[in-house]
Amino acid sequence: MPKNGGIIIDTLGMRELCLESANLSKAFADIGELASMCKFHDCACAGEPCCSVQKAVCDGTLPAERLFGHQKFKEEGKYEGFNSRQIENIKLNEMFSGGGGMKDARKLIKEKKRAK
Repeated sequence: MPKNGGIIIDTLGMRELCLESANLSKAFADIGELASMCKFHDCACAGEPCCSVQKAVCDGTLPAERLFGHQKFKEEGKYEGFNSRQIENIKLNEMFSGGGGMKDARKLIKEKKRAK
């Protein structure tokens, strides 16, 4: 096992990896500190006015890639505690939410098959 406790395994058929637990406040302390200076306490750092994190990206003191990484980890963190099947169902429902959800998408697929 590597010194820092992480390894990467390339496994055929593996579609994605999920975080088991994420401590964003430690991993992204710089962004947390900037966010604490935002005008709004619930700032998502995605275009709100007076966002200190976005300002730091614009003036070059915070790399945009760093903010992107933070947002990506935050997004993945919402699946903590779910198994892979549950995560897949949540993601599919999010993808098809504009069209009535996965149930309506399956119904549409069946109707198209019947029409052939």
